[in-house]
Amino acid sequence: MDIAFMIDVSGSIPTKDMAALKKMIVKVTSNFLSFYYGTHVALMTFADSAMINIFFRDKQDITPIHEAIRSLTHPGGGSDMVIAFNEARRLFSAAEGGRVWLHAYLLSPRMLIFNVS
Repeated sequence: MDIAFMIDVSGSIPTKDMAALKKMIVKVTSNFLSFYYGTHVALMTFADSAMINIFFRDKQDITPIHEAIRSLTHPGGGSDMVIAFNEARRLFSAAEGGRVWLHAYLLSPRMLIFNVS
């Protein structure tokens, strides 16, 4: 399974909620088994623009994934959902490390988990 987390870091997200969200994502991803055919994680943030923090093609080691989650910044700004979903669509592409072959042969799901204000 490929799971992408799309995190709203706009000004409408309170700082305490952002901290709680990061803790929740660390807890959820702690239960994933990352290996070639296992769960792969991607992480992206958005506000006025979108930024991919972890691609599916990146090494799937839980320690750097947790470090990336904990180091997310909260720059504020607006919530441009069009940019965010376009970037998420690109994130799942084969060019960006999405495992299209896995989904075609093993019927393995792709999942996008996102938060918004």
